[in-house]
Amino acid sequence: MSVPLWLWFAVLAVILIMLAVDLVAHRGAKVVSLREAAGWSAAWVTIGLGFGAVVWAMFGAQAAGEYYAGYVIEKSLAVDNIFVFALIFTAFAVPRAYQHRVLFYGVLGALVMRGGFIAGGAALINEFAWVLYLFGAFLVATGVQMFRHRNQHSDPTQHPILRLTRRVIPNTTTWHGTKFWVKEHGRWVATPLFTVLILIESTDLIFAVDSIPAIFAVTQEPFLVFTSNAFAILGLRAMYFLLADLIHRFVYLKVGLAAVLVFVGVKMLLLDVYKIPIGLSLTVIAALITASVLASLMRTRHLTAGAPDDRSSHGSALSDQPPTRLDLDRRPLMSATDSTSSRSAVLLLTPGLVTSLQSRGAYPAVSLLMSTTPAPRMLAADLARLTGLAREVERRLDSETLPGTYSTVLAPLADLVARAGRGPTTAAVGVFVSAAISTVVHLPVLVNDRAVIDPTFATRDLVRALHRTPRHVVLALSPHEARLFDGQGDDLRPVRVSSFPRRAAGTEPASAPGQVQQSGGRRQHKVQPHQRRSFFHDVDRALGAYLRLHPAPLVLVDAERVLAEFRQASGNVSRLAGSVRGSLLTAPTSNLIARIRPVLNDYLHSRQQEALDLLDQRTGAKRAVSGIESAWLAARTERPEMLAVEEGYFYPARLDPSGDLLAAPGEVEDPEVIDDAVDELIEMVLSRGGWVALVEDGTLADHSRVALTLRR
Repeated sequence: MSVPLWLWFAVLAVILIMLAVDLVAHRGAKVVSLREAAGWSAAWVTIGLGFGAVVWAMFGAQAAGEYYAGYVIEKSLAVDNIFVFALIFTAFAVPRAYQHRVLFYGVLGALVMRGGFIAGGAALINEFAWVLYLFGAFLVATGVQMFRHRNQHSDPTQHPILRLTRRVIPNTTTWHGTKFWVKEHGRWVATPLFTVLILIESTDLIFAVDSIPAIFAVTQEPFLVFTSNAFAILGLRAMYFLLADLIHRFVYLKVGLAAVLVFVGVKMLLLDVYKIPIGLSLTVIAALITASVLASLMRTRHLTAGAPDDRSSHGSALSDQPPTRLDLDRRPLMSATDSTSSRSAVLLLTPGLVTSLQSRGAYPAVSLLMSTTPAPRMLAADLARLTGLAREVERRLDSETLPGTYSTVLAPLADLVARAGRGPTTAAVGVFVSAAISTVVHLPVLVNDRAVIDPTFATRDLVRALHRTPRHVVLALSPHEARLFDGQGDDLRPVRVSSFPRRAAGTEPASAPGQVQQSGGRRQHKVQPHQRRSFFHDVDRALGAYLRLHPAPLVLVDAERVLAEFRQASGNVSRLAGSVRGSLLTAPTSNLIARIRPVLNDYLHSRQQEALDLLDQRTGAKRAVSGIESAWLAARTERPEMLAVEEGYFYPARLDPSGDLLAAPGEVEDPEVIDDAVDELIEMVLSRGGWVALVEDGTLADHSRVALTLRR
């Protein structure tokens, strides 16, 4: 097959034009709607298939068949990319409006990398024909590994490339819109969006190692290998926005992909024995992928009936606001009011909400934190104290510049204080206002009353609330039914997604919690041991998918025999916080909460002790620093692992021009002074992949009240 040079240039020109059109169509930070994603996906697929017709017209049916086979392989493997992209965007709290920009440059980099791979692979094959057998063996081994580990996914926040990037490249923890680089304190630093881009590129590099040899299995013509790759991944961005929220339903996709890789690997190994016709190869590949998708949809079809729309009720990788490095959830548990709208939204206090506040850095970011008396409506005395804090903020801001300069902050602040006064109260209230966001959050823990004005919000009490009342996932199980709950504190809500509630085939559902099973109902069929094992395996796979997107400690609830059998079959025991013995599948929610509370208390105590034990170990290994100044410098320049800090420790400070050192604050109300460097330190450690343990005052007396352990 002889490809004229002009055709190469023509194809590259078409690709560049399409990328330019896509970039112009999505310029700026905008959210890609489902309808828009569907339209772009249809356009990209039409272009890809249409180019196959061009190949057919110019080079014949054989070449077109090879192109289509490569296109189908790459398009199918791209779906697996989508799941990994969703995990990355979830883990790093990438706002939906920024995701298209990351994927655009990710695809651009992928085209360049794959072009290099294809050129190198073609040169190797031309020089050493036996390389095809190495490719074939590699693909068979990769397919087997994919099948064996089809339910396993690594934590993107622990990726070696990520650790290397943060160690080598100066970076900031604050989002700056769609910018990859910003100038801070006189030097250029990478934003979190650039870090995500590096991880996306490295992930695509790993996928290319599988996909390029797979396409060489159906054609050794570099032009067909490149064009089938290029036209397949050009539509990857649109396909991501179209399928990211549905990817959990493709439970058998990796089985189909593994079968395809094994098939094309065997095809390469049999080159000198029998050359499989391209028409048969294309048919087999398409059949395997189609069968895996249809089997997946059939397997999950009975779980979707009547389920609410996850996009609106549960959040996802396509969240409009930055969720979190660990969690996307917005299920209603804790109150928050958005002052930019007339309606009140109730949000779950998760790391996602904390990260959303931490990522909105712009002076002045005002935080009012105050303990309140629980009541259906804020007491007059509490409202007077909250109003006093707001007036203190107004006085401080007016003293910094001309009155009225910060009206974009003070006007919504007054509105939020009034709204908070009309609403119910819990143990404490937090009011957070900047030019970008205005939110009220009700907290389940007492706080020190204060008004904070900094470039970022004071989120330490939110972090402390998460530690005191951690979000948790509860799996209530029986041999024939499984129900999942998401909770925080004394609030527990059923999870209603496509995978839960779940029941074994041929059995009747139990009564809902709080209801009594009717005596005249049908009897449950006895579940055979092999059916029970199969059911537990399905439950564990669905549980793993949920926990990967919504990480949290897990509590199991059921009879001891059932729990023991499930734990043996489960791949999620590493998240287990504890178990509750007893058949509580249909028990009232209040009973379930009462039984779970001691388990969570033991879990919290063990986590605090774990932090102190880790600190002792790292101190002995000289991998820990003590004191706020040393911890601040290490958190910026080293790889933070765990920050232990006393709950009552506050430290106002001033930054030196480099941002690496803390200095004496001087006048505390000076706008250049950080009201609480401890709060900023907590945010920094969390954003760089570490975790935080808040301990009782006096626990860290030997460490000057704060200590940071470091990774190697």
